[in-house]
Amino acid sequence: VLDLQLAMLEHLARVAPDLPVPRVVHTRGGFAATTVGAHHVRVVSHLPGQTLASVPRTPELEVELGRLLGRLSAGLRGFGHPAAHRPGFLWNLDDAALVRSWADDVADADDRAVVATAFRRHEQRVLPVLHELPAQVLHQDANDFNVLVHAARVGGLIDFGDATFGRRVNELAVGLAYALLDVPDVVATARRVIGGFVGPPPPQP
Repeated sequence: VLDLQLAMLEHLARVAPDLPVPRVVHTRGGFAATTVGAHHVRVVSHLPGQTLASVPRTPELEVELGRLLGRLSAGLRGFGHPAAHRPGFLWNLDDAALVRSWADDVADADDRAVVATAFRRHEQRVLPVLHELPAQVLHQDANDFNVLVHAARVGGLIDFGDATFGRRVNELAVGLAYALLDVPDVVATARRVIGGFVGPPPPQP
């Protein structure tokens, strides 16, 4: 999995050099990682900024979050690595049904009913068409502590530890799951993040 993360970062450095993600610092021998004793060691560059969770949310930041995830998704198209295929990985939204039995542990009955409804809809509407959706390697953890804001702009994405192969839309879905927490208007926020992700519409002929 560490090799997967390093390979993703090196791929993005080649195909999307302006994308604000950490860069791999190579050893003097030109390697992306080395072994010190029993430890696999790597060094990546520092990204400046504060976490998105710690700054006031603005509509502009919501658009930029979507735009960052869209650029990331585009940069990872065509990238492959055997370690990205992680059977049974509970954080892969493709396999959301793996945690369905845990819904019984939700204490509040109303909350438990909402979760059960979501799983039913997933089974009825998502699973039958899941195989038809575009898939690729994903970062899949754009939570508001992994997205950095610098100079009032979305300026970085860190922590590639949950990278996996899955449906392309999952990248956006994870970002939305955090972006919509505690906002006054989930529809307006979702429109801004999704709009940033897909980009402006093509010009009319």
